[in-house]
Amino acid sequence: MKSYMETLSFKKATLLYIASKLPDKYIDDMRRAFIAIDINGDGKLEKSEFKVALDKIGVKYTDKEI
Repeated sequence: MKSYMETLSFKKATLLYIASKLPDKYIDDMRRAFIAIDINGDGKLEKSEFKVALDKIGVKYTDKEI
């Protein structure tokens, strides 16, 4: 059974690989979107920040779905 840290490391490595294959324009767009959503500027997206962003673009999910 894999440990939590092994799973987290694999997930991070996978995301980094996917990001490395994206054109720079997409990375820049995603960075700007993240910064706009990260209301308190702590470098992490809280559930409430994500919900506000979804509401702004008209996407409705329940708290459980988010």
